[in-house]
Amino acid sequence: PVDAPPAAPGVFGDALASASGERDKRHVTIERKSYDTHALVVRLSEQFTAEQAEELNKVLDELLTQTVDRIIATTASQAAHEQLSYLYKTDMTALRNEMHVLERSHW
Repeated sequence: PVDAPPAAPGVFGDALASASGERDKRHVTIERKSYDTHALVVRLSEQFTAEQAEELNKVLDELLTQTVDRIIATTASQAAHEQLSYLYKTDMTALRNEMHVLERSHW
């Protein structure tokens, strides 16, 4: 499994850190290939030896799996996005209220 990226500091970082638990649940191991490995080996065997074709297939499979794992690990879940959006709106409301208080006390 790919480790989740480190969370950013601050309020939003805390939300991302709590969402990383969800990210772990969303991690999927690709057991079914998204391409026909046999057809790929047959096609590669036209230009390479059977052993080379098999090894190329293994390397391509590892690269594809790592890429998908990296995408999954760095993609925020819908719940994390909603949580970050809520925190942003809450912070903006608090800032707006503080600005109103400061504006009133200034005049």
